[in-house]
Amino acid sequence: KKSNQWHRWTHEVIPALVPVFVDLMHQTKSLRDTAELRLQHSDCACAKRALYVAVVRLNAIEHQRVDICKCSPAPAMLLRAGLFPCSPVHPSLAVDINVLDFAMTLFVNMTPNNTAF
Repeated sequence: KKSNQWHRWTHEVIPALVPVFVDLMHQTKSLRDTAELRLQHSDCACAKRALYVAVVRLNAIEHQRVDICKCSPAPAMLLRAGLFPCSPVHPSLAVDINVLDFAMTLFVNMTPNNTAF
């Protein structure tokens, strides 16, 4: 199972998300202007499926509904809204990109004391 998940992340999900991430960075001026980011709903005629996702933000945990279909997969829809999915297919958890950026900066700059966080 772990091997299949790794294969899907490295060969399908991440390559498909790179252009979405580059567009997100351009649109938000490298995450400096994220106030307007919202989950967008697809206007296609595909059959949609409701997905409920817990969203971890800097100041709250929210529960949001995401309508997904074959032409608008959940990881891409979440990333367009500034959220990183924690699963490659039907994520139930997504983390705000700013939270991930904060954690990265914190771990890069903190002292090597493992009880600091």
